[in-house]
Amino acid sequence: MNRLVVLTSSFPRWPGDNTTPFVRQFAEHVADSGREVLVLAPHHRGAAVTEQLAERLAVRRFRYFLPYAQEDVAYGGNAVARVRKTPLYALKLALFLLSSLAAVVSARPRIINVHWLIPQGLVATVAKRIAGARVVITIHGGDVLSLNGRVLRKVKRFILERADVVVANSAFTASACRSLHDGRAYEVIPMGIDVDRFRAAPRSAELVRRHGLGDFTVLFVGRLTEDKGLMDLVEALHLLERSGAGFRALVVGSGDQEPALRRRVRELGLDERVVFVGWVAHDDLADYYNTADVFVGPSIVGSHGWQEAVGLVFVEALASGLPVISTRTGGIPDVVDDGRTGFLVDQRSPGQICERLRALQEDRSLLREMGERGRATVEQRFSWQTVTQRYAAIFDRLDA
Repeated sequence: MNRLVVLTSSFPRWPGDNTTPFVRQFAEHVADSGREVLVLAPHHRGAAVTEQLAERLAVRRFRYFLPYAQEDVAYGGNAVARVRKTPLYALKLALFLLSSLAAVVSARPRIINVHWLIPQGLVATVAKRIAGARVVITIHGGDVLSLNGRVLRKVKRFILERADVVVANSAFTASACRSLHDGRAYEVIPMGIDVDRFRAAPRSAELVRRHGLGDFTVLFVGRLTEDKGLMDLVEALHLLERSGAGFRALVVGSGDQEPALRRRVRELGLDERVVFVGWVAHDDLADYYNTADVFVGPSIVGSHGWQEAVGLVFVEALASGLPVISTRTGGIPDVVDDGRTGFLVDQRSPGQICERLRALQEDRSLLREMGERGRATVEQRFSWQTVTQRYAAIFDRLDA
């Protein structure tokens, strides 16, 4: 009676996988609240077809192509771009949709909770007619901010009109949904974080030794891509060095902009100041937050219109007692309270970032107070307990 099917194209495939884990964490906490949960995700070479992750949480990875080694629509980045390159990917995508639909219908769900509007929302809309289930769509931002050609906008509007409940992860994302379809209500519930894992703790002596850290450490965690604004951070660090400040910056993550970033660091003579750490498993990130003094995420509006919908790394940093310096773009103002838990600056403004870094470096009481307020904010709004309770209320209402 209480079976919930969670349909997603992004779910960790094995321990230590670099796939963002928040859908798994969401499913785990919903199952812990007492509801039976089945996660349906695409199969990938090397991943188990079925898993029982907890008493009330099962995973089924549906197959959609032969040979199985060629199942690469998901987890490989930008499937739409690959479809344009070869007709084979168009066939794979069609089979992917049909297989995911068959998997949902055969699960006989009471409620389908889909993560991302395209393509999962379309699959759930069709499954709703076949299986008589209720549909809750969780929108994470990129699914409404990208793929906005004329035909796909019509598809998205069609989906939004027919879902029973649509949940956006920020007020900004909800506003983007209204630009597609303004004839319905949207609930705003962020994804959560583990507030027991991410909390203020002593610095990691091993990280201090490995990276030669001093008494002021700047941290970035995320994809090294244009829209994350890392070039602005590098320029800000150059200004900070010229002011005579001592610091070390840790850049955690990987991406296609890394070569250009490394070149610019060398040109500015920041090789001894900026450390490119590379990708770090999510389970190990807490040590990096705890070893830093301030988190900087200078996101910008990307060349393709992408904006940060929420940014859970900002939430993790706040939970760890770090002030956050970011920009007034996308859903970031939903997370960072300017002047209280961090600072918001204009995008593409290295000078403003430098000024805020200097203010925090010179006033450790301000740094500490912002960190304490950030932690309190996360406990109130972004803990999995809070998020799960709000989703449970939706599921219970649809089950009634």
